[in-house]
Amino acid sequence: MQGFAHFVVKYRKFIIALYLILAVLSFFAMQSKTMNYDITSALPKNVPSIEAMRILNDEMQVGESITIYWKNGSLSEVSAAVDRIKQIPKVINVSWLGTTIDPATPRELYPEDASTWVKGNDYNVVVQTTATTGEIGNITSQLKSFLPANAKIISTDTQMEEVKNYFAGKPMLYFGLGLLLVFLFLLFYFDKPLTPILIVVSMAAGVLINLGISGILKQSTFYLVDVIVEVLQLAVSYDYALFLYHRYEEERKTRNDDEAMESALITTIKAISLSALTTIAGFFALTFATLTISQDIGWLLLRGVALSFLSSITLLPALLLSFEGKFVWKTLNLENIFGNIAATVEKVLVPLFIVLLVFVTVAFWGGTRTKITYSNDVFIPSQLSSMKLQQEYQKEFQNYDTWMVLLDKNSNYTAALKSIKNLPLVQSVLNPATMLDQAIPQEMLPSSVLNSFSSDQYVYAIVNTKVKPDTPQAEELRAQIENIINGLPGKNYVTGMSIAIDDIKQISMQDNTKTGWITLLLIFLILLAGFRNVWLSLLLMGVIEAAVQFNLWSAGWFQAVTFMVPITLSTVQLGSTIDYAVLSATRFEEAVEQGEENPLDVAIRGAAPSIFVSASTFFLMSLPSAVLTDISGLSQIMGGLARGAIISGLVVIFLLPTAFKIFQKFLFGRSVKA
Repeated sequence: MQGFAHFVVKYRKFIIALYLILAVLSFFAMQSKTMNYDITSALPKNVPSIEAMRILNDEMQVGESITIYWKNGSLSEVSAAVDRIKQIPKVINVSWLGTTIDPATPRELYPEDASTWVKGNDYNVVVQTTATTGEIGNITSQLKSFLPANAKIISTDTQMEEVKNYFAGKPMLYFGLGLLLVFLFLLFYFDKPLTPILIVVSMAAGVLINLGISGILKQSTFYLVDVIVEVLQLAVSYDYALFLYHRYEEERKTRNDDEAMESALITTIKAISLSALTTIAGFFALTFATLTISQDIGWLLLRGVALSFLSSITLLPALLLSFEGKFVWKTLNLENIFGNIAATVEKVLVPLFIVLLVFVTVAFWGGTRTKITYSNDVFIPSQLSSMKLQQEYQKEFQNYDTWMVLLDKNSNYTAALKSIKNLPLVQSVLNPATMLDQAIPQEMLPSSVLNSFSSDQYVYAIVNTKVKPDTPQAEELRAQIENIINGLPGKNYVTGMSIAIDDIKQISMQDNTKTGWITLLLIFLILLAGFRNVWLSLLLMGVIEAAVQFNLWSAGWFQAVTFMVPITLSTVQLGSTIDYAVLSATRFEEAVEQGEENPLDVAIRGAAPSIFVSASTFFLMSLPSAVLTDISGLSQIMGGLARGAIISGLVVIFLLPTAFKIFQKFLFGRSVKA
């Protein structure tokens, strides 16, 4: 380690030049990154709902569907438009009022089913296409060219395009605002004005290189992953820079700058390495998830934290030695503040230890009582006009969700579809077997219409439901439909966006349990290797896990939280804020080994400033994306992590040292110097 420290100090100009070149190359490379906006991409390909979508798309050429919500229209103009829509390439079927009845029928003779297609002067038209996601935009453009303004188009494509436009530039905005807040905060803390700039630059370099690697690899991720990765990589890696800088300042009191930096690198490498490894462990656990969105976050942050760790022990020392300068100004004296806190903790040691015990008990009790939501709406900005239009359409036609059933063609699918149609929670079933009068044989329909709903092996039907996604009623209806189709021979499926979301629900619960235990195991092994003390390792891990559970409980006080919150907190918050406990324990252990009379005072004075600044920067870095976004899922994730940093910081500063002091001989009397 001494040789490495000497190399960094001696060749600091070379290190700065190398990072500058890498940063420039990374900036251009990151332009090749791509994002997708489909939450179903988070599911593995072997999930039945995704397998059914593949069959529909690849084998049956069933592509995207488009709904036309025709407000205040006339039957004649809707009929004329339907004729034109049928002529558009890749349109295979148009379902509307005229599909089920003769348009010349007097309105008073309309059957009850007609309410699916007309309400007053408002009409519902469903266009089924063979177009893929990349092709549907062309059909939408053609529809807009001749449909009147009161005929509104509702489709996944238009919604995702609006999300894309809304989100353009947002990751860099949130990242930039977070950097600005952190920089302004650090100005009040560091007594040299250039220090916060150098720290921010060194950490931002790691983020930029990580994005550049993603561009070189042409990685495509779910669009929210970009914000989470960029913000979190910088937020969780500030610790390394702060730990090093504080030790550097201590060493400068008795050494020249070069010697002080070498000594700081040598003495803090244990705390920094353990902090980096525990953080990496949390992200590595995410890579074991089944959902690809969790895997992407895990792999990207794992790589990012490793890069930030390297920049903190190479680029940051080089920058500090080269540019920090001697100019100082008066700042907040945290050492005196936390010295007073240490004295206070010493005076109320036992009451604070009791508070720690109560906190841990309440946290683990409350963490299991958080309500989770799996709705796709939490990942879509609520202010989008397409969302408001869809909600208006759903309310009027009572068509809150659309599913598809895929049935074996050689089965008695006609009876099954009619049974599905008769379910109380089903609005309508679109298939020749259910749309025609029973006296009219299907063979009377044009072959193009019949073929559009079937292939050599399967037939499909569109099921419009009266239930909203992620509700008990939706679960009940899915069970009823599956009960009907499971009685048929062959492979039969029910699929759709909300069905896929429901599958995400089942998988995410398994992922949360699996990744949570993997994180705990990996962190325990890392702590055990670093401290060589089983009980100390268990204490540190248990206290921070309690902070995670308390945070999860508090996240659900006022609303149900998205399924990404538990898995993120149980891996990211645990893996990143365990650093605070590691630093505090390292300081206490060092004081015990050096025979300090009051190791608690030494630990709080030495660790608390770094923990306070680290937790504050984590909070401030996450704040813009938590507060400014109109995407509730992103707000919950980033808000939870921001809150988690503060909770963990307060627990480690005020409560954890009481356990060190009370059980000092048991925890540190046998500790071995690493």
